[in-house]
Amino acid sequence: MTGFQESISRIHCKRRSFQDLTRDEFALLLADTIMEKGLFSSPNWNWRYGGVRYVPRPLPPAGLNKILVLQWPGSLGDVCMAAPFLSVLRQRYPGAEISFFSSRAGREVFSGSQDIDVVVPNPLDTYLDRMLSGQEIPPEDLLKDIGGLASRLTAEKYDLAVNLQVLPMSAALARLSGAREAVGMTLSGDGMPAICGNVWGPYLFGVSASLMRPFNPLHRTEIFRLMVDEEENSIPRPAVAISADAVRAVQEFLDREGIGDHEPLVGLNPMSGTPIRQWPHFDRLAGMLRDNLGARVMIFGSKTEDQEVEAIVSRAGKGIIKATHFILQEFMAAISGCDLFITNDTGPMHLACLMGRKVIALFGPTDFREVGPWQSEFHVLQSSGCRNCFRQKCTRPAEYCMNRITAKEVYALAESELSEASTFT
Repeated sequence: MTGFQESISRIHCKRRSFQDLTRDEFALLLADTIMEKGLFSSPNWNWRYGGVRYVPRPLPPAGLNKILVLQWPGSLGDVCMAAPFLSVLRQRYPGAEISFFSSRAGREVFSGSQDIDVVVPNPLDTYLDRMLSGQEIPPEDLLKDIGGLASRLTAEKYDLAVNLQVLPMSAALARLSGAREAVGMTLSGDGMPAICGNVWGPYLFGVSASLMRPFNPLHRTEIFRLMVDEEENSIPRPAVAISADAVRAVQEFLDREGIGDHEPLVGLNPMSGTPIRQWPHFDRLAGMLRDNLGARVMIFGSKTEDQEVEAIVSRAGKGIIKATHFILQEFMAAISGCDLFITNDTGPMHLACLMGRKVIALFGPTDFREVGPWQSEFHVLQSSGCRNCFRQKCTRPAEYCMNRITAKEVYALAESELSEASTFT
């Protein structure tokens, strides 16, 4: 480890003196970004608020052979919001082979998508998992996998790499891809961050900073689209495929629970990546939907969230269904079967939008204009007090914004939406 750190220190000295780096040194930079827990707070990679170059470049004309899209590391929400972009990219370059490099979520969501030709195997997710869980990462193993991945990418001779993330690791990978042109964030020859393409690339980067957010009128899906279709000549038509096995597994689950087409099925998603975005009244809402509307209520969560979801189901009472065992493709199939999906601001919200479901989204510290629902029929409820602070932890719990959204408000909106449905007998 000492030798690795010494090598990284030498590379960062070269970066700060604007010396060009070798390919092996770019690989070491990528390894450093994966192993560095601080990322933006690190003295080596604190680039979010400055030091980023803008390299204006026109988009390559039609006729490209190969395009690489990087959505890594990507959360479920990030991945889903890339879907309209992929649809537009396919329309702009209909003859190109489009490859997609993403997280596990991306590979599952876009499995079988008509907008992607190749899903690139990703050997790096395992290392991210280990880093986030506090495990040691052997640098030699990581560098070996980075080298193998970089060799596979450069062998494809991509005409264009599009990076939809603004993280050091995605920028380093964009550079290592060897693509002839780049859109979005990459690294220049001296290892400094650079944003290539039209003005919407820098806008995407700037909009991620808290100082820019109050001035942002555009949703992130729209910014992605404008990066490759500034004239808005294409109409996004994102589509995903659900495997027959996933559909079958979910139908068997619904049959066991006695859920048929004669009653509304409402999906609730009470969890989120950060606790500050969790609305605290899902248990009460579930009971109101059951008792007043005769709806079947399914409460979703991941396997790691089973205990929290179980507690909500227990408080809600009889007849409420817990659904924490689904793999992602099954989760997609289950959401597709819901007549209404009520959720916090989190990845499953974006997944429900991608699946074209009716969505009621509950927002507090984040801004729905930037990362709210899209494409589907949706409603947003957000408290007028203490909103859009973007904090990870509430500093004024007595005035907690999510608490100000009442169960009565959400129920009234759900009742209105379900009363318009005509599929129940």
